[in-house]
Amino acid sequence: MNLKRVLGYLMFALLVTSCGYQGKPQIAEIEVELIEVVPREGMHDNPMHNYIEFYKSVKDEMMGVVIGNSASLMKVEQPEGLLNNLIADVLLDFANTIQPTDFALTNIGGIRRDLYEGPITVSDIYEILPFDNTLVILGFTGKQIQQIADIIAQKGGASTSGISFEIDDDEADDVLINGVPLDENKIYYLVTNDYLSYGNDYFTPLGESISRLNLPDKMRDVMIRYVISQTEKNQPVRSSLKNEIYVED
Repeated sequence: MNLKRVLGYLMFALLVTSCGYQGKPQIAEIEVELIEVVPREGMHDNPMHNYIEFYKSVKDEMMGVVIGNSASLMKVEQPEGLLNNLIADVLLDFANTIQPTDFALTNIGGIRRDLYEGPITVSDIYEILPFDNTLVILGFTGKQIQQIADIIAQKGGASTSGISFEIDDDEADDVLINGVPLDENKIYYLVTNDYLSYGNDYFTPLGESISRLNLPDKMRDVMIRYVISQTEKNQPVRSSLKNEIYVED
């Protein structure tokens, strides 16, 4: 009997038995076994382990380099916090070295941990900004800026610099750009990350810009350069609460 015929009989038998069974399948027994994951003897002599360990040691040495000092503990908070303000301020200052830029916006979900008081290492910045987001400068009408501000208000705040307003019933009231009332007919430029620039994280209007300038610079690299520049001036990294995004009691 050839293999095809045997397989045919088996498939037929399974079909008949499955069609004839009317009850629900029952679990007869569950067996659990704990299998420990432990280093094996001699694993450190493994060529792959040694290959990876070499690059890990190089990476650890680079990431552990102290590049600056934080004057205080900085957290991400809403409607504004020391760390969100710092990051947005740095991004806005950088963007203005490329072209005149009115304000900065980035999502607080991309800021993954606090900046602690004391020495700042390269690893700290990587942990705070772990994503490879690059920067984008976008152009919008004042009317579109109002829509963006309303989304920030609905979220309870973001990481912003250069824009201010009161949050009132999930809407942005009295929007100011660098202290000047918003003009719906004017063109404004904002710097953000490439993720938000496509309208992600519910910032749909960001994907409808009237102009776009993609920059090669990563947010993380801009922050690292800023910290180093502060160290070169013998100054720590500082931030402040500016009450730009606020909720009236």
